[in-house]
Amino acid sequence: MYWTENLATGVDAIDKQHKDIINKMDEVFKSGQTGKSGEEILKVLKYLEGYVKKHFSDEEQLQIKCKYPKYQQHKIAHTQFIKSVDDLFEKFKKEGPVLTLIMDVNKTILDLFVKHITMVDKDFAKFYRENQK
Repeated sequence: MYWTENLATGVDAIDKQHKDIINKMDEVFKSGQTGKSGEEILKVLKYLEGYVKKHFSDEEQLQIKCKYPKYQQHKIAHTQFIKSVDDLFEKFKKEGPVLTLIMDVNKTILDLFVKHITMVDKDFAKFYRENQK
């Protein structure tokens, strides 16, 4: 998965973080394809987990600052996404760095994240750009 301009929200800080997250997700996928050790995959997953949480917190702070009316729905989507990441960690602990885990990372996280960007984040970004003071 690579960053494409159709994922851009038009808010530089958010777009930079989205690019970083997508790059890390791609590292997880490539790690599985190249047969890297489970420790390497775990390292990337841990980094990704922390970065996603930071990104969501940053986004939510912007939403609060500009009084985004859909803040609660957006926060719920973030919470669900974090749960998906946590579930992947549990799977890693139980099964190790198996190919199905890498496929789940690709499917679950990338699909959810890309859908979140294109639907939820772009809606917020439009509001933010229009209401920035």
